[in-house]
Amino acid sequence: MRASWRSDLEPASVLAVELGGRLAARLRTNLTGRDVTVVEGDFATVPLPDDTFDLAVCATAFHWLNAGAAVRRLARLVRPGGGLAVWWTVFGDPDRRPPWRAELDAVYRRWLPGQGRGPAGVPAPLRVAERTAELRAGDWFGPVQVEMIRWEHRLTPHDGGGCGGPSRT
Repeated sequence: MRASWRSDLEPASVLAVELGGRLAARLRTNLTGRDVTVVEGDFATVPLPDDTFDLAVCATAFHWLNAGAAVRRLARLVRPGGGLAVWWTVFGDPDRRPPWRAELDAVYRRWLPGQGRGPAGVPAPLRVAERTAELRAGDWFGPVQVEMIRWEHRLTPHDGGGCGGPSRT
């Protein structure tokens, strides 16, 4: 996990909710000296004050939450006129499946059936109509805008820390 901070932006107070203790500790370490509070706990149950936040952000984790309950809770937490930004990252190109993808899909089907590829072979984050409907439910945040960004990052054995290559921090 890498956390960075843009010094050219207006100062902001950030409250991060992180389920995992090791990730919460890493976030605290990476953002020492910044106006960031890290709360360790489950977003569904961690105590948070209503009408407090200008923006709620959920990066690559929304699919782990009960979408209906999460959107309702976020609507209570965000001040009127505030916003919600949600995004996902899909590993691999859905149009060019590598040979190992079938094995990974089998793991998803067995252990995380709702998170894998749907009946048409489309990964959950790319089922845009489903994700949009989840975010629109209750009409809490206004129009949902969708943008698909394709990107590529090639790893060499040296770059793949934690994937068989040397570890880098």
